[in-house]
Amino acid sequence: ESNDEEDEDGDASCDGNSQLEDWENDARDRNGSNIKTLSNEEKESAALAIAELIFDNGETGNLTSLDISCNNIGDQNMHFIFEALKSNGTLTSLSCGGNNMWVNGSLSLLAETLSARNAIEHLSLKKERLGDDGAMLFAKMITNSRLTSLDLSCSEMGTRGAKQIFS
Repeated sequence: ESNDEEDEDGDASCDGNSQLEDWENDARDRNGSNIKTLSNEEKESAALAIAELIFDNGETGNLTSLDISCNNIGDQNMHFIFEALKSNGTLTSLSCGGNNMWVNGSLSLLAETLSARNAIEHLSLKKERLGDDGAMLFAKMITNSRLTSLDLSCSEMGTRGAKQIFS
């Protein structure tokens, strides 16, 4: 029996036992059918296609919001997407948690990219295992950005990380 409840988006709430692997293994669409897990090659192709979309949107395109959360794209593949963000001036909302990113990998690149960019106002890293080190990484970024909304729910952030974010 599961004690998971759903939040307003229909996502499983954080109960401390939820892990991305559990979600991925039990992933079902709204009709209850199993969702196919992508191969590494498919994940790379998807990341490259998303990066191309962001890059092609450029400084004057119409893309203002992007939600690629909970796709388990992987740390290396997220690099492609975050590199493309450097050339995009219109994206104001980015939801990218649940993609198995590493603090010393693509998350560092994301924080660096967002510190240098002024467009992003909303960032969601929900269900990304940031821990205290990742939270502190984004705490530094907050002061150098236009960020007005930051979702770090289910990020395994502890007291040390929370103190950095809210100090």
